[in-house]
This record gives sequence, structure tokens and C-alpha cells, in this order.
Amino acid sequence: MCRSLPSYPDVRIVVLGNYVAREKCKQLRVRGHYKRTELPSLVEKDRIDIIFIPSVCPETFSYTTAEAMCMEVPVACFALGAPYERVRTYDKGIIIHDMEPEKILDKIVELVLQMRQSAN
Repeated sequence: MCRSLPSYPDVRIVVLGNYVAREKCKQLRVRGHYKRTELPSLVEKDRIDIIFIPSVCPETFSYTTAEAMCMEVPVACFALGAPYERVRTYDKGIIIHDMEPEKILDKIVELVLQMRQSAN
């Protein structure tokens, strides 16, 4: 997804959790490990518009999905497992069917822009 970010100069990706980037990306911030109780303040501090659950295996439960929905933060995920089961009925959710990084980023940006237009 980082390779596509230059097309979206106003977009930043914030990873909540551990992640080792293969290449440098100015628009990527990795927060590292966090405590569950810190999640709301991290979302606010980093001005996160949407939480993307990038799981490609059918998880049986997703704490991050549940916590994001409790905070009423929009959630994007693939059509797999527990995140999908929860997000498909969530009015602030989007199911992403294409797993190509560019298409994922396009869909997420499209959703955020729609939300901003609806808020105005």
C-alpha cells in the first residue's frame, strides 16, 4: 500500500501494533505494541479516520474490530471470518473484496471521503 501512497499525499497509514516495513515510507507510522486501554487515545491522537483489519485468515474473533465498533470508528475488512461477520452489518463498515494493495487503498480513501461529505 505504501507504493500507492504518493498518489494520495494527504493520506497516512498508522499501524497500531508491531510491523516491520520492507521499505521506507514517509506516510507510514508504526506505533508498535499498545495496551488495549490506550486504543481510544491513540485513535484520537493520530486522527485515525478508519480502522482496516487486514486479516487474510478467517479469525474466530477480532478484538480490534469489536473495540473499533464500540468506539464507533469506521472499519474496513476483507470478506473473511469474524471481522466480516461483524462489519457486514455495521453501518460504518466496508467489506473489501479485492486484496490488491492499490484497490484496498482506493476503497478506504473513497469511504473516508464519503464520510466527510456526509458530515458536512
